[in-house]
Amino acid sequence: MKRTLLLYVVIAFAVSFATAVPPAVAGVWTGKEVTKEGVVHELNPATPSDGNATLTPREAWRAGGDDEDDALFGVLSSVAVDDQDNVYVLDMQLSQVNVFDKSGKLVRTIGHEGEGPGEFRRANIMFLMPDGNVAVLQQMPGKIVVITPDGKPGADFHGPGGKDGGMIAYMDGGRAGSSIVLSTRSFVQSSAGFSTEKSLMLVGADGQTRATLFAARAQQDMGSMMNLDEKEMRGVVWAGAKDGRVYVSDNFDAYTINVYSPEGKLERVIEREYTHRPRTKEEMEENKPHVTMRAGNGQRLQPTIKSSATDRDVLRILPRDDGSLWVLSSRGGNGQPQGTLASYDVFDGKGHFVRTVTFKLPINARQDEFHIARDHVVVVKSARSARDAFMAEGDETKADEDVEPVSLVAYRFDAPATAKN
Repeated sequence: MKRTLLLYVVIAFAVSFATAVPPAVAGVWTGKEVTKEGVVHELNPATPSDGNATLTPREAWRAGGDDEDDALFGVLSSVAVDDQDNVYVLDMQLSQVNVFDKSGKLVRTIGHEGEGPGEFRRANIMFLMPDGNVAVLQQMPGKIVVITPDGKPGADFHGPGGKDGGMIAYMDGGRAGSSIVLSTRSFVQSSAGFSTEKSLMLVGADGQTRATLFAARAQQDMGSMMNLDEKEMRGVVWAGAKDGRVYVSDNFDAYTINVYSPEGKLERVIEREYTHRPRTKEEMEENKPHVTMRAGNGQRLQPTIKSSATDRDVLRILPRDDGSLWVLSSRGGNGQPQGTLASYDVFDGKGHFVRTVTFKLPINARQDEFHIARDHVVVVKSARSARDAFMAEGDETKADEDVEPVSLVAYRFDAPATAKN
């Protein structure tokens, strides 16, 4: 990160209508369940017990693009879906949330750029609170702005502050039952340089930290800031479930997921036999984190970033309402054949690897981004070029490039049933 370093983690997403899938024939799970230091570990084999299910989503609606009468988008970085199938899409560039009904009609925009009630700047994450309000997470200075679904400012959520008087950035956030999960980075200046700490915390409705699920501290000076390592820069991969559990993958090079109770206690570890996916040289360059550094005089500084020769094993975690857990691995998310969106590993309520679910949906993997929420897949077309252009604003060393208009394509699908326990 930085002294004036801003690391923007842009997340894009997806929604979808799909054909029904017949239930897969149940097989026999061949993994092992062992207990280590009082915690159950589910040791899964490399292949699922019930084989693969294929989903072919159907398009529900689309918005944006070249149509002058349609919505105009900047950088779409986050998506949420409520119980009435309304789709909320955060535009971090325009500092607003677009709200679409289930037919795809843009019914309102909520939020504004600024520092007052219901206002935010360069927010990269948005999620729905237990009471149905919209929570917009501003990265730095870290805060959560609360807005009602009809656009009225709510009471902002005050989470943890910086340690020892230092700054804190809210990198990611979301719900876990009635609690909030926050991924933060703290920066404390000292005569020896400054220290940074990455944390993943479970926070109650009162803003008080209930449990720290992950923490890593590093001492840094300007020299170390100019030589960065991708593995150290990346945060943990996590997701909160409706029942209050939190699923965390904190090791870049391991297919391991820690399962925490609603109180923050480690209650289970899910592991799977896995071979790292190697990257090409081009992929190593493309996967370098987006970093902006400025010296005190405003001069741009370009740090050297060491990129990993292999992908991160676990890319996304998706708890489902039926008690199953869907995990996007590096091999399931990258290098897919044309016409395939992604292939998720599916674990049942015991943490047993029971099947894979492959989404057949053509996208431009180099430009488009997606997210799965409930029974939706929302594809953000031209997301990456729009984000890159936004991040390069004010950088005269980068030539202006034509960017295709950003658009949304929403789909829905019927997931195969998975045993809860």
